[in-house]
Amino acid sequence: FWGRSTMAAMGKQPHILVVPLPAQGHVMPLMKFSHQLVDHGMKVTFVNTESNHKMIISSLLADKVEKQDNMIHLISIPDGSIIDLETYINYISNYMSVHLEELINKVNSSNDEKIDFVVADPSVGGVLEVAEKFGINGATFWAASLGFLSLMLHFPKLVEAGDINENGDPLKDEKMKLPVSLPALSTIDLLWGFSDDPIMRKAMLAFTANVNKAAKFTKWMLCNSFYELEPAFHDHHPNILSVGPLLASERLGHPKGQLYPEDSTCLSWLDHQPVQSVIYAAFGSSTTFNQSQFIELLHGLELVDRSLLWVVRPGLTDEFCTSSLEAFKNRIAQHGKIVHWAPQSKVLAHPSIACFITHCGWNSTMEGLSQGVPLLCWPYVSDQFHNANHICDILKVGLRVNKDENGIVTRSAIKIKVQELLADEGIRSRGIYYQMGKLPHVLVVPLPAQGHVMPLMKFSYQLVDHGVKVTFINTESVHKKVVSTLLDVEVVKPDNKIHLVSIPDELIIVEGAEKSIEFISETMASHLENVINKINASDNEKIDCVVADACLGGILEVADKFGIKGAAFWPASLGFLACMLHFPKLVEAGELDDNGNPMKDEDMILPPGMPAMSTINYLWGLSDDPYIRKIMLAFILNVNEATKIAKWMLGNSFYELEPASHEIIPRILTVSPLLASGQLGYPKGQLLPEDSTCLTWLDQQPAQSVIYAAFGSTTIFNQNQFNELVNGLKLVNKRFLWVVRPGLTDEQNTSILDGFKDRIGPQGKIIDWAPQQKVLAHPSIACFITHCGWNSIMEGVSMGVPLLCWPYIADQFHNENYVCDILKVGLRFKKDENKIITRSEIQTKVQELLHDGGIRSRANKLKDMARMSISEAGSSSKNIKVFINEIV
Repeated sequence: FWGRSTMAAMGKQPHILVVPLPAQGHVMPLMKFSHQLVDHGMKVTFVNTESNHKMIISSLLADKVEKQDNMIHLISIPDGSIIDLETYINYISNYMSVHLEELINKVNSSNDEKIDFVVADPSVGGVLEVAEKFGINGATFWAASLGFLSLMLHFPKLVEAGDINENGDPLKDEKMKLPVSLPALSTIDLLWGFSDDPIMRKAMLAFTANVNKAAKFTKWMLCNSFYELEPAFHDHHPNILSVGPLLASERLGHPKGQLYPEDSTCLSWLDHQPVQSVIYAAFGSSTTFNQSQFIELLHGLELVDRSLLWVVRPGLTDEFCTSSLEAFKNRIAQHGKIVHWAPQSKVLAHPSIACFITHCGWNSTMEGLSQGVPLLCWPYVSDQFHNANHICDILKVGLRVNKDENGIVTRSAIKIKVQELLADEGIRSRGIYYQMGKLPHVLVVPLPAQGHVMPLMKFSYQLVDHGVKVTFINTESVHKKVVSTLLDVEVVKPDNKIHLVSIPDELIIVEGAEKSIEFISETMASHLENVINKINASDNEKIDCVVADACLGGILEVADKFGIKGAAFWPASLGFLACMLHFPKLVEAGELDDNGNPMKDEDMILPPGMPAMSTINYLWGLSDDPYIRKIMLAFILNVNEATKIAKWMLGNSFYELEPASHEIIPRILTVSPLLASGQLGYPKGQLLPEDSTCLTWLDQQPAQSVIYAAFGSTTIFNQNQFNELVNGLKLVNKRFLWVVRPGLTDEQNTSILDGFKDRIGPQGKIIDWAPQQKVLAHPSIACFITHCGWNSIMEGVSMGVPLLCWPYIADQFHNENYVCDILKVGLRFKKDENKIITRSEIQTKVQELLHDGGIRSRANKLKDMARMSISEAGSSSKNIKVFINEIV
């Protein structure tokens, strides 16, 4: 502030030196950004090489208007040594910075003209080092996508992984190991998918090296993108400032950064065309088609038989195609126009444009997205392959062309793809979202309990990583616990991606279990109606979909009232969901009464493929309390009602884990295993603070040597059982990590536990709460003694850990049966005549589990299945994409 005030007192504007890479796709966005700086009172000196400088000057309109030079001063530096690509690389990496140092010296010789700040393309080597030499602050400006920036910054890790060599050459033709949220990309498409020219690869490698160096050097990285377009990548790069979409200045005489003169007659032609009737085709400044491909493109556009605006710049193809192009012009004269270069932003903003056939340069992508135009992707070089993947697979606002066995996109393929694109209303609808700069907005509502909040929070990360905004609703007491577990560090705030909101829950706190039923069934829905009303008051924030815990049936009724799409999220197993949905038939068969009480102690008749379950273990195996049974019955009824109302059922499972149950549940989309976010400052959905010191302790233990014991958030042991558990772990005589949360047993057992801690020494570690997913993924874990909560089962299965089952309540008995009898990846404990699991039983079963190679082998196979399900082609990954695709 003091610096700006001093400048104002001196009558001096802040002076910014802007340095683009000398290429059309880099000069133009930096020129547009310069307009933004000017509009905010900055003076800009824009540096081009001599050849580019001349092209920009020639493209300026010759109108007699007020000069803009006092705001954007165009200046050139020599580039006479550039005669081919190899000398261009050398110039960019070594000599351009030398000329810029001379330029800054010259400019700074005037006190009024001194450079205050430098903005440089990171592909140009050494510019920010020159700025620092003069004591000038600097920032880089990235002209491509944030996703591709992530890819370039990931280059050293790709070399380390053996995907490419140090020269950037692919060592294998396969999908690469990329950061989270990057669309899949083959090694052959990394920076080059068009040429075997070693000089071109050298150029790409030089740019990559320059970008990695600049990223370490700069405080800020400005990017021609916007948060809603690439939300996941902002989290990987906290110093990113996205400043797009960048709009061209409308002032006459203002430089546009175009290296070709624009033909604005096409705008008048578009004015005479019907709305959404014209196919616009433009392939940027570097695409070159061979004769065969150009002829196929020409005939393909003719076969489509629609109005056409086509940019055929000089050099798009060789001279041999001139006669074919002229004949084509004559044939389409009544409904088509061909120009050398177009004012593309204005063209794409014109209501007559129906779709855009594009090379997927980032500037073209940004302009198309900013106008909500469906895109047909035809990438040619470098980042264009990544952009096509992002458009088609992540944003889902376009389709890609397909080449035949000869590497040609045929005329018939062009016709088919254009027709398919124009007929896809979903693509156009999603395009409008990005045009508005709006993320699809999902309201997520869990049941206020640990085992329900956590998986829905993890699912929210999946939505966020696919470009969805989430508002996450908790009751006040749960909200406070979730917020209290956030790490107190300086990070990018997550609120603009996952916005945590609370609603009152005083009825549960003050009046107990009976009132909690009333709250969950009725009052919670009323509070949520107020939340939706408030959010929907903003056009840019409106809720597009509600994802509610299936136990909260009334929430989806509220969504339906507002005309909002609804999904029911089931956090437990599909088998248990099938069991709950089977409830009416059990009543009809006389196995349960209308209140859910068992009429007889025997195995129930369940759908095929589901493990047997006794009526006494159906939802309750711990209490005769009528209030508890009333709660469980309310949940059953809510789940059945939610299934009828919901457009989708989202399941915390994966197809390969529960195929039989999957087949009998209507509209089910399995979306697991759900992985927690590793980003600092992000809510984890935990209601207890995690003790991460256990991970350091695990690092010091041998592989598969540690027994991990954790019993969830609700299990309570009486004094006798807790004492047997303590002595059982002692008898096993193995390393162990044991989670003893507050409330796991009564206070009378404190002395027993304290004495046990003293005896175990370095052999074991006891903590209040663990980062369980990380613990189970640790190579030192040998097995998992678990209460069989479904979240614990999913995390154990996903990490290939053998399980010892100790169920306590509700679905945990079903889960035990499924783990031991169907999946066969665990063993169950047996209780004695006093319903106690004895110390000797604990010792016996742990030893039996650890020596059962079949269980570990099956567990590892399930681990592989789990990982496959969340891979690009996996069942859960596809289901998440289907769901997000249908939200808008």
